Amino acid sequence: MCTQKMLFVLPGALTGLGIWAVAGGQRPLLARSLAGMGALVGIVVPGALTWAGFAISGGGSQFIQNNFLLNAKWRMHSDEHLMVLLLCTLGGLVAGILVIPAAYKQYYLIPLAIACVFAAQGLAFVVELVQQSARAWLLISATLPLLVWPVVELGRSFTEQDQRQTARLRYVFEHTRPTDTVLDGWLGTGAFRPHPLYYSFMHGELLA
Repeated sequence: MCTQKMLFVLPGALTGLGIWAVAGGQRPLLARSLAGMGALVGIVVPGALTWAGFAISGGGSQFIQNNFLLNAKWRMHSDEHLMVLLLCTLGGLVAGILVIPAAYKQYYLIPLAIACVFAAQGLAFVVELVQQSARAWLLISATLPLLVWPVVELGRSFTEQDQRQTARLRYVFEHTRPTDTVLDGWLGTGAFRPHPLYYSFMHGELLA
């Protein structure tokens, strides 16, 4: 149903929202509570509907077992040393990227979130050093350059083409029917075709 790593994030995120709704922020308590409830409903409703679909087919208990119970054997502890914990986690993730033989781009997303926390702290520290009247301009000057790269990447995406991949897809579409199974490994040529195996993809390391 979901990326299993996210299951480790939800308890802490929901707890933080609950604390914020009860004791934090400048907005009225009702507005904070409604915002927290909105986030909770946004998480629960898709999961409940997905479970219902499995339950109708007789897989309700397996859904709970494979998505939640298998990941429930963990304990989360956070105290005043949270920043040290995040820093050590960041170091471990960076070290893991250096060790893993094939580090895909998505692996960098995990340490990126923690790096952003420390970057924001560093920016806040610098802002506190300047005069009050210049803080807003400093924040704007520091954050606007961060938007350049995403905009450039978005513009490139409209012009990028992959003739080789397009030819592969065209070959599959011309030589198979929509009901034919296609085993394409990691190539992505089996789009809109059923896969013959339980797992829909295989890493290049496994193929080798």
